[in-house]
Amino acid sequence: MADRLIKCKVDDRLSATAEVAVGRGLFPRSVRAPREGRVVAVGGGQVLMEVGETKLELRAGMPGTVTQVIPSRGVVIQTAGGLVQGVWGNGRMDTGLLVNLMESPESVLTVGRLDVSLRGSIILAGMVKDAETLQAAADLPVRGLIVSSIFPSVLQKAREMRYPILVTDGFGALPMNSAAYKLLSTSAKREATVNAEAYDRYTGARPEIIIPLPVSSEPPAPREVETLAPGLAGADAPPARHGHDRFHPRHQTGG
Repeated sequence: MADRLIKCKVDDRLSATAEVAVGRGLFPRSVRAPREGRVVAVGGGQVLMEVGETKLELRAGMPGTVTQVIPSRGVVIQTAGGLVQGVWGNGRMDTGLLVNLMESPESVLTVGRLDVSLRGSIILAGMVKDAETLQAAADLPVRGLIVSSIFPSVLQKAREMRYPILVTDGFGALPMNSAAYKLLSTSAKREATVNAEAYDRYTGARPEIIIPLPVSSEPPAPREVETLAPGLAGADAPPARHGHDRFHPRHQTGG
C-alpha cells in the first residue's frame, strides 16, 4: 500500500525538498527529499537516495605512457627505467628528486643528517633506529624515505608519517643489499617515485621505487604467457631490474 504513495522511481534525480511521497485523506502528509540526489532503490515503503559526490584519486605511481585503457577497471602504464622492490611500506606514495645520504650500504640515518636543503626530496637514507629521525624528516618535510632497515619499535611511528617510507631489506640493523644500493646510489639527482604500498602475497603488490631512465627504444610489450625453463629468474630474482608495466587499480598489479 505504501509503495503506491511514492511518486518517484529508480534513477530519478530529485532536488532538495522535492516530493517523494504524498499521503491520502483530508490532511495528506507529504514526504520530501532532504537533499539533492538520485533515487537508487524504491520498495517496501522506502526510498533510498544517493546524495553528494565522492572523488577518488588514483595516482599513476610512475611517469609513463598509457598504452591501454581497460573500461571500468583502469589503465596500463608503460615506462622504462630501474625498479627496486622492498619488503615493507607504510602505504604512502610520492615523487621527487632522489638525494643520496648513504656513504655505504651500512649507513645509518640520524637527525643530524637532515637539514632544510633536503626539503621536498626523496632521501636514500640507510638504517633508521629511532622515531625522532622520522619526525625530523616530516618537519622539513621530505617527500619520501628509502631505508635499508628499520627497528621494529619505530614501525608504528612510520605508519603515522604522511610521506612514504620504504624498507628494502628488513627489520633491525641490516645493510642495504648490493644490487639495490648500486642502482639507487648511482641514480641520485634523478626523479624517483616511491610507492610504499603494503606487500600482498596474493596480488603480487610490493612496495617499490621506480626511477625512469632514458632508453634508445621502447621496451617490447609483455607477453601474456611466459614459458618457464631451467635457469630462468623467477621469485628469487634480485630486487633491481629494468622495464616495468603496471596495471591499475593498485590492487591488481603486474611487473
